[in-house]
Amino acid sequence: MKRKHILVDLDNVIYPFVEFMAMVMSQSTEAGNAEDPDALMNLYRHYELWNDWGIPKGQFIFWWERAIDKGLYKQGNPYPGGVTALWQISDNEWDINIVTSRLNMFRLHDEVVVNTAEWLKFYGIPFRHLTFTHDKWRIEADAIIDDVPSNLIGHNAPLKFLYPAPHNRDWARAPGTHEAEAIIVLGEEYPWSELVEQLGSGKVEE
Repeated sequence: MKRKHILVDLDNVIYPFVEFMAMVMSQSTEAGNAEDPDALMNLYRHYELWNDWGIPKGQFIFWWERAIDKGLYKQGNPYPGGVTALWQISDNEWDINIVTSRLNMFRLHDEVVVNTAEWLKFYGIPFRHLTFTHDKWRIEADAIIDDVPSNLIGHNAPLKFLYPAPHNRDWARAPGTHEAEAIIVLGEEYPWSELVEQLGSGKVEE
């Protein structure tokens, strides 16, 4: 039996990347002068976190490296509903390809890959493929879910879902943006339940 293929992003879709970075950055008095991770989360509005937190990008990368040592990608609870939904999607005969651009830095690749695999295993997240790439548009699929609009715009998948996040809220609310690309913006309250319902069966009739 053939199955349909869905690409599932990790950071800010299943994995709490921003929350973990806020925890690490709260230990630095340079980041928004905040000592509380919640204070940094309240400043979070854009994908370029370093701008929201008032530090240079190079300084953010330094703290990203520190975060790897502190368990980034290996620790952190999945977003509510994500694991259950992925099992429902798998049970509905979809092939799940976890696709992430975590290797966009030029170092610590081994730690990133190991941490990612161990986290997926620890939380029992189902998948048939694990792909590290920044060029998600190169991968053919029947559906894709991501938090970054540019990863969805122009993608070949017939079903494109935007996972809600503060950094894409303005884009999602702008008139005509997602409609022109037939991108489905999931609700902020129960995004994973909506995804399961809209995907339906992954069986391919032969």
